[in-house]
Amino acid sequence: MGHFFLYILFSTQLDRFYTGVTTLAVQKRIENHINKKYGGIVSVFDS
Repeated sequence: MGHFFLYILFSTQLDRFYTGVTTLAVQKRIENHINKKYGGIVSVFDS
């Protein structure tokens, strides 16, 4: 079984936490969030 990472992001603008799990390198996954490569619920937190 490969490695996986649990991460928690916090939006100071929305005063909310977002949790996620990834098999990508954590830095790459966070870059993807910053660059808005994901839709769905993540988009709600980016509004």
